[in-house]
Amino acid sequence: MHERIGHARREIATAQQGPASRQNSFDCGIDIGRIDQAEADMRVARANAEGRRAMAVALEQENIASIEGARSELVAAEAEVPKAIAAAFQEGSLGIFDYYKLRNVQADTEMRRSISGVGVTVTPT
Repeated sequence: MHERIGHARREIATAQQGPASRQNSFDCGIDIGRIDQAEADMRVARANAEGRRAMAVALEQENIASIEGARSELVAAEAEVPKAIAAAFQEGSLGIFDYYKLRNVQADTEMRRSISGVGVTVTPT
């Protein structure tokens, strides 16, 4: 027990004296192999973390592209609505009162979206 305390005191004293005294000091029992292994493990862990970060960035970019694709499909679908209304008018399956009721629903929806601040604003045509 006293030997371990003395050994620890010598280590502390050597560390306080600086690097010049460590060159001439005796082997204090520090396992250099374990230190090297720990440093290697740290490098591997950092490389793995960087790989996970890169994968997360790639996934985020894929999600952004997917969102943009969905937006373009939405715009295309919204462009079909006026065409469908015009076709319904020509066929006679949509009357003027039905059209005004539809416009009223669109206006209500637009108002609710603007109040909530959610979603893409769609101007009724």
